[in-house]
Amino acid sequence: MPARRPPLPLPPSPPRSARRARLARKRRPRLFRSVLCAPLPAMAGLSRTLGIFGGFVAVVGAAFYPIYFRPLLLPEEYKREQSINRAGIVQENIQPPGLKVWSDPFGRK
Repeated sequence: MPARRPPLPLPPSPPRSARRARLARKRRPRLFRSVLCAPLPAMAGLSRTLGIFGGFVAVVGAAFYPIYFRPLLLPEEYKREQSINRAGIVQENIQPPGLKVWSDPFGRK
């Protein structure tokens, strides 16, 4: 059996100057690096996606405010408006037989 050759020694590492060592320390990843530095390409796509979905939620919220939340917050204003709109209406004349009679939509059930 032939004898094994010893492994070659590793070349010596190049000496580091103080400036190189300081730059190497600055390149280490930090916590919340994306907040402190420019966003990475993958983070740019994530922020765009979050912006699109956030915009969609804002549009839906803005549409629901006058439909749902405003009448809940200001019931007196809407009661006044309904009394003006229904002033000349007689329920018995327009209510089809067998259907439930109109009720106050702001009243408690």
